[in-house]
Amino acid sequence: MAIDSFLATIWSKNVLAAFDRATIFAGLCRREFEGDAQLGNTVKINTVSDPTISSYAASGTLTYEDANTAAQSLVIDQGDSFSFKVDDIKAAQAAANVIPKALQRAGRKLALKADVFIAGLYTGVAAANDLGTIAITSSDLAYQYIVALIQKLDEADVPPDGRWVVVDPWYMALLRRNNLFLANAATTADTLLTGQIGQVLGATVYLSNSVQLITGDDYAIMAGGPDAIAFANQVNEVEDIRLQTTFASAVRGLHTYGAKLVYNNGIALLRASQT
Repeated sequence: MAIDSFLATIWSKNVLAAFDRATIFAGLCRREFEGDAQLGNTVKINTVSDPTISSYAASGTLTYEDANTAAQSLVIDQGDSFSFKVDDIKAAQAAANVIPKALQRAGRKLALKADVFIAGLYTGVAAANDLGTIAITSSDLAYQYIVALIQKLDEADVPPDGRWVVVDPWYMALLRRNNLFLANAATTADTLLTGQIGQVLGATVYLSNSVQLITGDDYAIMAGGPDAIAFANQVNEVEDIRLQTTFASAVRGLHTYGAKLVYNNGIALLRASQT
């Protein structure tokens, strides 16, 4: 007998809820493309050009221009799956607890893989926004180069609302020893659970294990704005099946997604070296 309490739509939502709670990079992206993320699909991303600003005299007339849009393509080319089984002998007593917890763990693992993929988009950063490889050997340097990343966003006219910086545990440990950072460090449990560890000049600093190791001990510390990266994802299938070779039911799921750096000057990069 298949798992009686199984409802595919409910379990899909549970996986996505766990996914959303566990993501850092994905949560910092444009995500209004949900529902179109079937593997192999191409999602259109519309960007709007800046209107022309003209001088105006009291007796002058206005010339109206079209609000121009440009479309970019976001390819849904990533797919990750999970599958596990519950033996009949255990199902009667344990299924109600085992399955939700297993799906939550699956959601967190899916989040980690997607975040690693998004973090890898640092390679597309505009040359002017790349600070290069810097040895970060003190808490003062760690703070100083967060400020330098934010300066690059300022110079690129990235809007101040929703700015972010993502660091790895090693870099966070240095920041935690800096008095300027500690003055705006996160302290509440709710904030820390979301990965937020503090603020620097209005940008929220997040902690993530998905920060990319470039080479050796050099890490890709990224800063950006909310529109720089687009991300679309979907849990396409969560279903239970009856296994043929054992007395057990199984649950399996498929998560498909894609991400794209829409504005290469919307992020800034520090190649932070431990040595």
